Amino acid sequence: MRELYRYQNHSGLIRNLVILKDFLIRTYPCCVPTGIMVRKQCIDELGKFDEDFNYIGDLEFCIRMSTKYDFYYVNQKLSAWRYTESSETVNILHTQTISPVYFYRLIDKFYYKLNVARFFPKKDREKIIMDAYIFASKRAMLNSLVALKFFDIKLLLFTIKTVYKSDPFVINRIKLPFSLFKEFIIALYNLVKL
Repeated sequence: MRELYRYQNHSGLIRNLVILKDFLIRTYPCCVPTGIMVRKQCIDELGKFDEDFNYIGDLEFCIRMSTKYDFYYVNQKLSAWRYTESSETVNILHTQTISPVYFYRLIDKFYYKLNVARFFPKKDREKIIMDAYIFASKRAMLNSLVALKFFDIKLLLFTIKTVYKSDPFVINRIKLPFSLFKEFIIALYNLVKL
């Protein structure tokens, strides 16, 4: 079985500030939600998934958890994903969209309302928030794949408008097309390697 993702080459504790930053700006933080176990005391203290975040409730919960707790990474294959064109997950990914607004709402909730910026050194805060916004934009742009597949110009324009309206950093709006192109090339390369 091909390994899709590895966070680090050893098992070990990951400090909450490291994982908090990773959840805000990395494609695959240490714990993708398919392979995460949570102690009951965390749920008792933090509450359950915030249903206002719909499809990305697991991500919202993991970010909330990382504001208070360290994580432990287990360097073993703990889950597998069998990819077939007819699977329900693939069908959902290829035919449904996630509102691009959710990703920006995550930034609003954690960076501004819950002030997670206070956890980071002042000199790093602007870079982290800029990276969080461009990462949110990349996640939101996944809708464009569904829009292109179904020739849904309305969805495509809505997604692009939301991305450009929601990211307050002009430099991110300039970098986004190049960053997306780079991600596309990497994905294409990995597909060819299979």
